[in-house]
Amino acid sequence: TVEITIGTDTGAELKFDPAELTVKAGADVRVTFENRASVPHNLTFQAPINVATSTVTFMFYELARNPQETDPLTQLDMVLDETLRMYPPAWIGPRRSIESFELLGVQVPGGVMVNYCSWASHHLPEVFPEPWSFRPSRFAPEAKAALPKGAYVPFGGGSRTCIGMRFGQLEIKAIACAILSRYSLELAEPERRMSIRQMPTLSPRGGLPVVVRERNPG
Repeated sequence: TVEITIGTDTGAELKFDPAELTVKAGADVRVTFENRASVPHNLTFQAPINVATSTVTFMFYELARNPQETDPLTQLDMVLDETLRMYPPAWIGPRRSIESFELLGVQVPGGVMVNYCSWASHHLPEVFPEPWSFRPSRFAPEAKAALPKGAYVPFGGGSRTCIGMRFGQLEIKAIACAILSRYSLELAEPERRMSIRQMPTLSPRGGLPVVVRERNPG
């Protein structure tokens, strides 16, 4: 069991980074609060839940379609990054321009709303060759470090990066490890084309029917 204990006064900074935590397959992750005044912080932990369930589903879908691409348990970070590239949960985000600028010949005034679309930028073939193909190797450490700034922003970027990003990543990896270490998954309807719901975040419409088989039964 992995227990995460948080004890702070209201307004105090949470000294916790889920990225520092390694969760073994099958571990039970529990989050508790020492101080009732800390309870409002649970919004931080609730926010990634919808993203986690959708991303895990997309991950299992692509792994089932591309079993030859990788060993997900040994390259889980790369698998997660590639899943989030193909299916960025917060696929569109609003920003406000600080001052006027020109973009591709279009003059954008200052102080106006400007939306970015990570779904579009994550599928640019000049940045990610064959962008509709599932290739976790794109996110090998050297390749990821060489990506242009802002090319990969599944949780936004800069000071506006999603506050629930680290916890969401931990949650996704814990779920994936627990399931993939015990079971193999096959698509129940291999020819079915997944339909994607766009709002409030990207998610598979109608779920994902799979055939579940226990690994090394007995």
